[in-house]
Amino acid sequence: MCDNVEEPEQFSQLERAAQAVAKATENMATVASRQMRETEDEVLYMEMSSLLESVTVSGQHVLLAAQKLNIQPSLTEHREELITATQNVFLGIVKVLLVDDDATVRRVIAAADQVLECLSELGSSSDIKSLLKSFQVFSQALLLLNSLTVERANSLQDPRQTKQLLRFIGDPEEVHLHAAHGHVHNHQTPYKRAGTGSQEIHSGQGAEHSQ
Repeated sequence: MCDNVEEPEQFSQLERAAQAVAKATENMATVASRQMRETEDEVLYMEMSSLLESVTVSGQHVLLAAQKLNIQPSLTEHREELITATQNVFLGIVKVLLVDDDATVRRVIAAADQVLECLSELGSSSDIKSLLKSFQVFSQALLLLNSLTVERANSLQDPRQTKQLLRFIGDPEEVHLHAAHGHVHNHQTPYKRAGTGSQEIHSGQGAEHSQ
């Protein structure tokens, strides 16, 4: 923070900005709380519940530090407190976003597992009636996977990754072939379950977030 920022009006602007930060963290906590109440993802619920209070408190700390700095702008401790509080807000928000992103990845993995299970049932159909029924269930599962994958692609920060993923899911035949290929070669464990699969994808997320 620049040492020449000493004018009262500038510190008033700083306090107003801090109020906006505090309000934003409060709003984020409200949205996340509503998501927690509506989710069936136990991991999301546990991880998010441990973050919300700290995110809200960190926003209030930013406001408090800005108010102190407005009253006593010459004290270095107040400036350091504001910097630390701002860093904590940023880290808290990143953690919330990562938890939410992990939940999205788990939904995609679960949907992919469901598609492969439906594909297995489709392949074991013994008559036309069961074939039609299995195909209907398979189609619904595939549409859900496609929808979740599009949502995931749109949330990616790297335009090249988004374009690549959307190009892949834009070809239904390629999606079917990919699913069938995975089913043939991984009949016993067609997809790694959410435990290990999410770790692999999460490691890829780390590269995304670090960019």
